[in-house]
Amino acid sequence: MKHLLTLITALTLPLTAWAAEGDVKILKFLMSEIEICDSDYNCLDVEAKTLPDPKKSPIPVVGFDEKEGMLKFVVEQQEKWVHQTEVELNQKAEASVICTNQKISRKSDKEVFATYGLGEGC
Repeated sequence: MKHLLTLITALTLPLTAWAAEGDVKILKFLMSEIEICDSDYNCLDVEAKTLPDPKKSPIPVVGFDEKEGMLKFVVEQQEKWVHQTEVELNQKAEASVICTNQKISRKSDKEVFATYGLGEGC
């Protein structure tokens, strides 16, 4: 019985993690004008108020382009892409490696570069 419970846990834990990852939603557009792109990355700046209001209903993210840093969502059956820096999501990414090549010596520099270095080469 103990071995069966261990086996079930080992099989379901990765599935639970995968399901949680698939539930990413846009909660807020962070700027008054958002650069929205089509699937060919033809982009236009549009006013955020012309987009669906994620406060009324969070917008599911259906794809991610890691190279370009773009998130895909669907509006009125049309695929749209937005820069991940222009939205607030319901989940935060965690860096697997936190490092930087910069030698920070002054306190003011430490404040400026506090957010840099995540995922950069070591």
